[in-house]
Parts: sequence; structure tokens; C-alpha cells
Amino acid sequence: MRSFFVLTCFLLILNSIEARDVIINGTFPGAEGKELRVYSYADMITYNESLIAKSLVDKNSKFSIKLNIDDVSILFLKVDFYKSSLYAEPGKTYNLIFDTLYPKAYDESSNPFLSPLSNFFEIDNLDNSELNYLINRFNVIYSQFLTDNFLALLKKRNKKNVEDFKLKTDSMFAGIKNEYFLVYSKYKIAAIEEASQTEPRNSLFGKYFYNKPIYLNNVGYMEFFNQFFNKFFTNITQKIKFKDLEAAINEQKSYAVLMDTLGKDSLLHNELLREMVLIKGLADLYYVKGFDKESIKSILNTVADKSKFIENRNIAKNILKQITGFPVGTTATDFQLVDKKQKSYSLSQFKGKYVYLFFWNTSCSVCLSEMDLLNDLKKKFAGKLEIIGISIDMEPLNMYNFLEKKTYDFPLVHFAYNYHLTDNFYVRNLPFFVLIDYNGKIIQCPANKPSENLSQKLELLFNNK
Repeated sequence: MRSFFVLTCFLLILNSIEARDVIINGTFPGAEGKELRVYSYADMITYNESLIAKSLVDKNSKFSIKLNIDDVSILFLKVDFYKSSLYAEPGKTYNLIFDTLYPKAYDESSNPFLSPLSNFFEIDNLDNSELNYLINRFNVIYSQFLTDNFLALLKKRNKKNVEDFKLKTDSMFAGIKNEYFLVYSKYKIAAIEEASQTEPRNSLFGKYFYNKPIYLNNVGYMEFFNQFFNKFFTNITQKIKFKDLEAAINEQKSYAVLMDTLGKDSLLHNELLREMVLIKGLADLYYVKGFDKESIKSILNTVADKSKFIENRNIAKNILKQITGFPVGTTATDFQLVDKKQKSYSLSQFKGKYVYLFFWNTSCSVCLSEMDLLNDLKKKFAGKLEIIGISIDMEPLNMYNFLEKKTYDFPLVHFAYNYHLTDNFYVRNLPFFVLIDYNGKIIQCPANKPSENLSQKLELLFNNK
């Protein structure tokens, strides 16, 4: 009870902190006229990102963004497919000087998964007590330690090395009072201890979790949490019987029974921590043969609707979105885009018909092979199905030149650098397909590729209409 009381008080203190403004000003040469988008993590179990602000970089390369936050946040600043990160503290102003952006340096052919590329900046008003400076300095020596001690870590025989590294960092950062940094560095070192098994798990739990605050917004803490409880359900402790776990999920389909089952492990007496482990464990089990997917979704829905911890409700909702894909029945994001002849197309103009939407670019060989199958589908389902291809080539001329040599029976448009569109459909790889019904509602996202029995799926869909 005492640990729960302490933790509850801590969370109440966090929730009572008054939100304050954060100002981010800067210069971004090469990004003139482009939109600078700011994201933060929705949570640090799924690591989904949410758009929280945006600003246009003006003709003089300048931008300014004002945010309101109540705790330290890691922010991601994106222009096109470039990405940078910044730790922002409430009430502070940051003056950023970005490296020049060279959009043509982006190599589409080597990046089919749309992985963001790094773009670097300096903080003009940085000093050696500022959080970004501290974390960057720590990360440099942390990475060097991992590089120098890789084999010893791998062979799990480096306790003295880890202790020496901890003494070194304690000395280097002596006198630092920034709480976020102190938690961050503490749990980054904990991750080394856990990976190298320098101490028993129970001992590590006592040192880093038992009667300790839970720092849901701290990157170092949450990375260690995810590592410590990785595959916890499939590497279950002796105090929790695997058959009880299976029964709680597959047979009883019960959140309460599953919480009681996990509570048999003394490590998980704290209710908030136990529920966090439950959520993460269910996400892992969703892909394990032998566990009922519908039961897992049902229990996660219970957490999302009824958990007494708001943070856990949000995490459960994000995991449901992650494991099930885009929610069926969601209204698809509309757009207004043009083809090579400047003819305009929108999703709303096809209301009353099913729409098969796909994202592609000219350097994606898989995209082009899938597109070659679509003309036959267009003919087979004429009058019932519209097909629209959205090119995300960074240079529209690449699409136009390609279409001088190829002919398709459906419109192909350029995305016009509308990153809100790709974000809203969670486009993370190419090709990417979306199936939308005659009311503009999503049926499947991501949808079957043309080569994945799409024709049969459409036949069933139209026959059952």
C-alpha cells in the first residue's frame, strides 16, 4: 500500500504542474517555403508520434513555433523526410541554427521504408548546464563505452567495467541538478547492467523499480522499462504459471483475472506498474501462436476504457491501433491533388464507389510491378472500383517522365509534399495500399496488395454488398 501511495502522490504532483510555453525560433537554410512539423511521442511503449505544431519557414530561412507543455518532452522536428530531435523544457526558449537542407540529396531508391534522414542543428543559446547539452555529452561517452566493451557485454562478464563507467559518469556530471538528466543517465546505465546480467533481475528490480517513481515521459527510463519487461509473458517467472496466463487470456478473457495472475509475482505488486507490464505483454503476445487475438484486443479495450490511470488508457489505445492497423470505419482523409496534366482529383469526388488508393514512387521496383496488375483490376471491376495512385517522388518530374513511357487506366497524382496525408494514413513503407468504401470509410489500411489475392477479396466485397 505504501508504494502505491507514494506513486499516486508522485503522479498527482506531475499532473498538477502548470503547463508553460516553449518557444522554438531558428533559421533553416534550404527549407524556405517548406513546412516545419513538430511531433512528440504519444507514448513510449508504442513510440507512435503525434503532430503537435507546425510552422512555415519563411523566405529569409526563419521560423518560430510556440508550444505549451507541462513536462520535459522530446520533440521531433521534421521537414520533408528529414528529422531532428530536441529535448524541450517548459518555460524555455530555443534558438536553432539548422544545417543547410539539400532536398536532392535524399535518395529515394535506397529508402523504401521512408525512414527519416537526420538533419542537424546547433542551439545558439546553449550552455553546459542545458539538458540537450548534457544528454548529448552523456550519449557520446555512452556510445563509446558500448563500442569499446561490446565483446565483454556480449559474454556477460563486465561487472567491473560497468561499475567503472558509472563512477566515471558520476564524476563527469557531479553537481548537475537537472532531474530529467539524472533519471535519464541512471536508467541508461541500468540498461547496460540488465543486458550484461551483472546483477540478478530481482536485485535490478529492487534498485530501479521497487518503490520508485514511474517516469513515463523520460526516454531513458522508458527504454529501460521496455528492455526489462521485453517478452515478459513468454519468459514468465516461476511465480506465474504459464497455464494460468493462457487461461486468463484465451478462456476467461478477463482483465481482472490477468491482473491477479500477474500479481502473483512480488515484483508486480504495484498496480500501475503491473498494468503497464500487462499492456506491453499483450502487445507482444498478439503475434505469438496459441493466443487468441480477439481476446487480447478485448482485454486491451478494457484497459483503454476503464483503467484508473489515464496514461495507461492512452497507451492501450495506441497499441490497439498499432496491432490492428487503421480502425475500420474511420473516415478516410480527403485530398485535392493533380496529375501530370494538372487535372485535379479528390477522394470525395468518388463518393458512391469503392476506392483503392496506393502510395508509390518511381524508384520502387515493387511498386511498379504491383501497378502493372492494376489495369486488369480496373477493367474487371469497372463502374464499381476507382483506383488512384499517389506518387511521393520528391521530384514531380520523375513521375511525369516515367508516365511518358507507361500507360495506366487510372489517375496518378503527385502528393504535393502533403505530409499530413501520408501521416494520416500511417504510410511507413512503399508500396502502401488503402481500401475505402462507397461512403469514404476505410475498409482496410494497409490493404492487400494486387498480388495478394486482392481480386478475390474485391469479388467477395461486391457480392456481399
